[in-house]
Amino acid sequence: MTTDFLLDTLQNNKVVQVAISVKFSEELEDIRVIEKQELERRYWESLAIWLT
Repeated sequence: MTTDFLLDTLQNNKVVQVAISVKFSEELEDIRVIEKQELERRYWESLAIWLT
């Protein structure tokens, strides 16, 4: 996993977690990086946490 931050935010008086993954734009041209990002997205989605 390559998540850089996991934030707790308050939205409508409810704590909501948001995962943040930061990449250099050049890295996003690498198919392996894209595959890993997709795995990471699916992981957070399975936990009902939004990934940005």
